[in-house]
Amino acid sequence: MMKSILIIAPAWLGDLVMSHALLKKLKREQTVQLDLAVPNWLVPVAKRIPEIRNIISIPFKHKELKVYKRYLFSKSLRTYHYDQVIVIPKTFKSALLAYWSHVPLRTGWVGEQRYFLLNDLRKNMKKVHLNVNRYLQLGEKKNSALLNDPIPEKYYPKLMVNKKNLNHLVKKFNIPLETDVIAICPGASGGEAKKWPKKYFSELIKDLIKKDFKILILGAPSDQARCDEIYNSINESQKDSVINLCGSTSLEDLIDILSLCKTAVSNDSGNLFVAAAVGINVVAIYGPTTPDYTPPLTKKAKILHTDISCRPCHEKVCPLKHHKCMEELFPKMVSQAVLNFNS
Repeated sequence: MMKSILIIAPAWLGDLVMSHALLKKLKREQTVQLDLAVPNWLVPVAKRIPEIRNIISIPFKHKELKVYKRYLFSKSLRTYHYDQVIVIPKTFKSALLAYWSHVPLRTGWVGEQRYFLLNDLRKNMKKVHLNVNRYLQLGEKKNSALLNDPIPEKYYPKLMVNKKNLNHLVKKFNIPLETDVIAICPGASGGEAKKWPKKYFSELIKDLIKKDFKILILGAPSDQARCDEIYNSINESQKDSVINLCGSTSLEDLIDILSLCKTAVSNDSGNLFVAAAVGINVVAIYGPTTPDYTPPLTKKAKILHTDISCRPCHEKVCPLKHHKCMEELFPKMVSQAVLNFNS
């Protein structure tokens, strides 16, 4: 009988995309059926991961405990009779789901007092430097050597594109196909410090339009005010070359629209990892965070960051009040990175 594994997925867009590497590894190395338990809002992305048999929607919001409802949800998982559950998040709540589901083999990293909840623990996580290698380590046997080699290209995340939906979106938003389209992704979760200045995005867009690119501004509803401000700063004479889609697209739409773009320019955000996973060029802007921990997995990336001594600080707001890690990444640098993909 084929082995059945439940993967409890991360609760963030970029992390979910990167966890595809683990699913690829499991499918390549074992004869298994893989189910994915994922937060409600990320189900549309999970549908684009081909290795998944069943998607189980987790009905809890981020940081929401709800112990009794969580117990009932976990109890419902028992009907699947999984052989193993792999818990990617390092939270106590995620381990509770695994424990109450009565799956015999419960795999995850040590953390948040989870010793009695998981029985196949991985230790020394901090000695595994890349976040994706931490995911892949969960697919290794207990006590295996820690993974610190570069990620093999065969494990790079790759999301499926829905051509029918893409054609619909092209018509709906009148997206031009006769010239190269650049996606601009100005948002980021996890604090203002991760966001390249709005004035720089505006300057970049103006410069790219002068070089005959068409521009799509993409973002979540939470990015609406920021994206609108950037769009409104564009000269009226140039606005025919810009479409502001922020807040107008679903996660499924985001995947499909990014796939038609030549290049995406993005902060360290979920959009960056989606863009990499649909195979387009990416210009990744890192400020207080570091690509040494979470780089986009693609051969088509140009990663930009300063060498200022205080980075990476991983703070949500610049503690030194100058934000030089972003302020000293000038628009001409980013524009040149975009142009280099076309040279």
